[in-house]
Amino acid sequence: MKKFLTFLLLNVFLFYGYKSLSARPGVDEIINKANKVAYYEGEDGRATVEMTITDSQGRKRERGFEILRLDLTDGGEQKYYVYFKDPPDVRDMVYMVWKHLNRDDDRWMYLPALDLVRRIAASDKRSSFVGSHFAYEDISGRNPSDDKHELLEETDDMYVLKSTPKD
Repeated sequence: MKKFLTFLLLNVFLFYGYKSLSARPGVDEIINKANKVAYYEGEDGRATVEMTITDSQGRKRERGFEILRLDLTDGGEQKYYVYFKDPPDVRDMVYMVWKHLNRDDDRWMYLPALDLVRRIAASDKRSSFVGSHFAYEDISGRNPSDDKHELLEETDDMYVLKSTPKD
């Protein structure tokens, strides 16, 4: 009886242990789920952002803005509007993105001091966003297929991934 119980417990452990190993998500699944949660969860979205930009000499610049996200299709096309509030030299500046599923996103920047709308080319999407370390594409998201992803570490609570641009 003792041998049978040991055998049964070993088989249950092996079966469920194997099942949990096989249920672990792959890197692409982790990336796609994180992208969905970060950029597509819920109905539309709104965020108030206070950004502090510190240069190499320790000087600080502040930026205050609102981000509005309008979902046009479920898990797909979106419009982002970033309205700058502070400081006065960027007040009323607007950054707008129209996200598309199967082609480059459209991006524009309205500069009120010049009363000018400037189109941001797809090739400039990795340029500095208002003098910060952020790129334009950091605001509205980046297509996960533009990067190579590696799983560096996995714990019960988190995954540590490394994403490197393909180009």
